[in-house]
Amino acid sequence: MTLQQLYYFQAIAQAQHYRLAAEKLNVAQPTLSRSISNLEEELGVYLFEKSGRNVVLTKVGKVFLDYVDTIIRDVEIAQEKMHQLVSSSAGHIDVGYVSTLAQSYIPKLVRGFLNHDGNQEITFSLNHGFTSNLVTDLKTNKLDVVFGSYLDNQPDLVFTPILNQELFAIVPSSHPLASEKAVDLKIFEEYPVIAYDEFSGLGRNTRKIFESSDVHPNITCEASDEYAIAALVREDFGISLVADCAAIKQADGIRILPIKNSNFCHTVYMIHNRNRYQVPAVKKFLKFASSFVE
Repeated sequence: MTLQQLYYFQAIAQAQHYRLAAEKLNVAQPTLSRSISNLEEELGVYLFEKSGRNVVLTKVGKVFLDYVDTIIRDVEIAQEKMHQLVSSSAGHIDVGYVSTLAQSYIPKLVRGFLNHDGNQEITFSLNHGFTSNLVTDLKTNKLDVVFGSYLDNQPDLVFTPILNQELFAIVPSSHPLASEKAVDLKIFEEYPVIAYDEFSGLGRNTRKIFESSDVHPNITCEASDEYAIAALVREDFGISLVADCAAIKQADGIRILPIKNSNFCHTVYMIHNRNRYQVPAVKKFLKFASSFVE
């Protein structure tokens, strides 16, 4: 059974006449008759019977038509979807990103992309989480692009740096350090520290900074994102070393303090698969994001 036979069968059922169906399909009538005969032989049933000069569906032919209509409709929907996906002005993009980008960078990036001519019909799914989890979804094609931290030993992925986030200390507004203009990294040995989750990119990066600076922080708890960290700092659970992002800048009850004599920062990368097929919409988005400035 072929899709062509199903189209032939549907056309005859609608026209109730072999010659008229053949003209509509632009095929020779013997070709049409032979195709239906082969289909009937394969199914082991008669699909049509004569009615004067016309043909009508048999009882089983009517049942078969219901399935054929559904199949052809689904095929046409699939064809339309594929046309949308390969169109440069339509399609869908699945994006993954880390929490520091959730409040400002990603919304502005996507809005800027959609505001460009020819991009208005492109749709997005936005997902946030740890870089390692997002990269797993990237490798299995659940995501088209990820914005997160660098990961070692990923030869099949392309990491493009797109953003440097300054790192600074945050303390409660009532903390003894709140009146300082800047602090030394060593103060993280003197007070309880709230750290990023050790499995996150920022968790790994901040721990490397402490280690390379010979600072041994008193980490009393971990949190997965800046909202949680800021809330714990505000309630005087400790101090923290965090990335510059909207969630921290807009948080109440904390004081942001630069780190003395340092240029500590966290680099965010745009990550995508190196050798996998990408629909035009994804290619356009990668090109736009690579030069986007918030």
